[in-house]
Amino acid sequence: MSVNSKRFRYCELGLGTVLAALPAAFSVAIASQPHVHGAAEVNIIADQNLLLVELRSPADNLVGFEHKATTQAQDKRVEIAKQTLADASAQLLIDGGQCKLVDYQSDIGKLAVNGDGHDHHHQNVASQHHHGEHEHEHEHEHEHEHDDGGHADIAASYQFSCDQMAAVRSVDLLLFSSFPAIESLNVQWVAYGQQGAVTLKNGEQRVSLK
Repeated sequence: MSVNSKRFRYCELGLGTVLAALPAAFSVAIASQPHVHGAAEVNIIADQNLLLVELRSPADNLVGFEHKATTQAQDKRVEIAKQTLADASAQLLIDGGQCKLVDYQSDIGKLAVNGDGHDHHHQNVASQHHHGEHEHEHEHEHEHEHDDGGHADIAASYQFSCDQMAAVRSVDLLLFSSFPAIESLNVQWVAYGQQGAVTLKNGEQRVSLK
C-alpha cells in the first residue's frame, strides 16, 4: 500500500492514522509530545517514492501567541509565519534522491483574523521543485484546533516525490533560523524499514536516515 496525499491530512487525522496506513514494515508507535513552549515535533516518513516531513509546534513558537489574532500586528505575524512555512526550501533540505515537493498543508491560517481553515498547496509533480513555483492553492473550510486551556498547536506537512528514494541520506531542518523561538526539535523518523529518534538543539539541523 503506497502513501498518498490524502493520508497526509494529519491536521485532521493525526500521525497515528498516517502510520496505520503504512506497510507493516514501516509501522511504529509515535506518541505525541506534551505542549511545551520552545519545543516542536518533527516526524519524517519514507515510503516507496514518497517522503513526508511533518511539523507540529505550539503556536507561540511561530507567532508569539496562542489565540486567534485580535490586532493588525498579530494578523501580520500570522501572515509572515504562513508564508515562511510555505517556503519548503527554506525549512528543510533533502540530501540526495532528486526529491520534488508535491504537496504542502498547514493549519496556521486558523490564527488569522479571518482564518477559517488550513492551507493546501498541491504541486505538479512533472514540473515543480522545492521552491514551489506556479503552485495551486486550495482553501479548505474545515478548521481543526488543538486547544487545551488556551494552548494551540500548529501543524504543517511537506510531501515530496523522490526519483531515487534509496539515495536519500538525510534531511536538514532549518526551522531554528526561520523561527528563533524554537529551542529544540524532537524528531522521529521511519525509513528503509528502520526507525529512529533524535532531539536537535539550536545550531543542529541534520537528521540522518541511514
